[in-house]
Amino acid sequence: MTFDPASQHPACELATPTLSALEWAQRPQKLPLPAESVEKIVGLAAAPTPPNARLRAAVKRRRR
Repeated sequence: MTFDPASQHPACELATPTLSALEWAQRPQKLPLPAESVEKIVGLAAAPTPPNARLRAAVKRRRR
């Protein structure tokens, strides 16, 4: 961001995904979740569903 010396308003503002991620990382916040939700997330991460035929076909198309 560049500022106009004659005022306090920005003259040019640049936004990129990387800059946005850095900005969000500077302000961490707690996310309150019920215990049931946390257990569900842990269970899904521990035992993901196996890929089905549609997913395999999509991967095959993507590799070409």
